[in-house]
Amino acid sequence: MRRQHLAEEIGEIFRWSGGNYGSPKVFIELVRRDRRVSVNTVAKLMAELGLAAIGAAGR
Repeated sequence: MRRQHLAEEIGEIFRWSGGNYGSPKVFIELVRRDRRVSVNTVAKLMAELGLAAIGAAGR
């Protein structure tokens, strides 16, 4: 249950950023929201969800 809720929140932050945020920035935003989570967990969930930030070359 916690993992599903976290995945939804990660997706929300990612969409809010316009696809610009990678796992480090998504992690920082989660910490600002008082969520206790590891940056590695965020990276793993983002990979499972197929979420990848737009790199400088993709702009």
